[in-house]
Amino acid sequence: MDRLTVRELLLTELRELSERQRHIEAHLRNKDRTMPQDSGEQALFVENDEVLEALDDHGRARLAALRAALARMDAGQWGICAVCGDPIPAARLKVMPEASTCVGCAG
Repeated sequence: MDRLTVRELLLTELRELSERQRHIEAHLRNKDRTMPQDSGEQALFVENDEVLEALDDHGRARLAALRAALARMDAGQWGICAVCGDPIPAARLKVMPEASTCVGCAG
């Protein structure tokens, strides 16, 4: 996989995830929602928000990883381990194009 193809994949995921994050954040910030009266429905209401908050946290972390990978590409550092400076194996980058470390340094 060449850098241009990887860059396009990262940008596509970044756009799609950014849109999903906007929807999640809008829902979580919606103060117009009213808590249901039924205790079972209240529990479901709270549980749904907890799931959305977890998705929001995961999405934010993923967005940061994508942006960091794109920044490394722009700086000419993509594919080079940020810890030891060795090249990150192509097989790892194929599976995890946002990887900033080789397998050995990833722990």
